[in-house]
Amino acid sequence: MSIPRSRLTDIIHGRKRISIDTALRLERFLGMRAALWLGLQQDYELGSARQEIIETIEMEVTPAIAS
Repeated sequence: MSIPRSRLTDIIHGRKRISIDTALRLERFLGMRAALWLGLQQDYELGSARQEIIETIEMEVTPAIAS
């Protein structure tokens, strides 16, 4: 794929994100769309952020529509 092995290792261990360049290389190499790889990255980042800051957001933000 013409990327350093260390980049793949860092991605696997969550130390680096999947960039557009890497997503396009994975698409070419594995035949799986770049949008899939970027979507997986986005899901991971959203899940991580939710765990880290959801309590603060729930205390600071009042919903516009009550549930």
